[in-house]
Amino acid sequence: MIWNKLKKSIPSRLRLPLRLVVRFLSDFVRLRLFQMQAKIYPAGSVYTFHWEKIQKIKKTETSQNKVKNLFICSQKMDGLCLRPGKIFSFWKVMGSPDATSGFVEGRVIKQETVQSETGGGLCQLSGLLYIFALENGLQIIERHSHSVDIYKESERYSELGSDATVVYGYKDLRFKNNSKANIVFQLDVDQKSVTLQTRTRIPLVEYKVSFVRTSDTQKTITVQTFREKVNNSLPDGKENLGESIYKKVF
Repeated sequence: MIWNKLKKSIPSRLRLPLRLVVRFLSDFVRLRLFQMQAKIYPAGSVYTFHWEKIQKIKKTETSQNKVKNLFICSQKMDGLCLRPGKIFSFWKVMGSPDATSGFVEGRVIKQETVQSETGGGLCQLSGLLYIFALENGLQIIERHSHSVDIYKESERYSELGSDATVVYGYKDLRFKNNSKANIVFQLDVDQKSVTLQTRTRIPLVEYKVSFVRTSDTQKTITVQTFREKVNNSLPDGKENLGESIYKKVF
């Protein structure tokens, strides 16, 4: 809220560097929690417990570029190990999504409109990671929904409310491994789909996640997110993880 009031008075060329400095300072006291360098690949026979989610890549004018961007992400994620007590940060893993890192132009939602920007299309991966964290009971530290709903019902590759938009320097996806397991990631990308897999030595607690539309007006849709353990319900019933509000495009 404070940033929204101040940013208009800050020259545009200085906004991202300033936000990165603010991020760095706020993370500094928790620096040891972001130790994501370790890789275990292949995971080996001891990592027998498996989670997998596959999403189609919708064919659009920019889908080829999206595939290229997601492939770069796969090289950064394959074999990555999130240890117990550590925090996954999308941007600490991926780094700056710029041309020098190989990223190309892709579709993004910016200022409530669809635009083209280097590194576009990565929100499909951050959304997959968000779903993984939800379904395995991990602690959500930071997640942002998109500001608008750009899809018709027949066009969705995931449920409304399951998205997690990421904007370098501004919006991140972060979740904490509050389990006792080392979690090893694998990301596979082809022309038609993106597949996120995780492997652990011990099973993670399985959760059922639901995205409930609590309001649907002419202008906005509100979605409430709930989860509950599959085999051992929480004493107080479903866990309420908050709401996402989207402006309608269609």
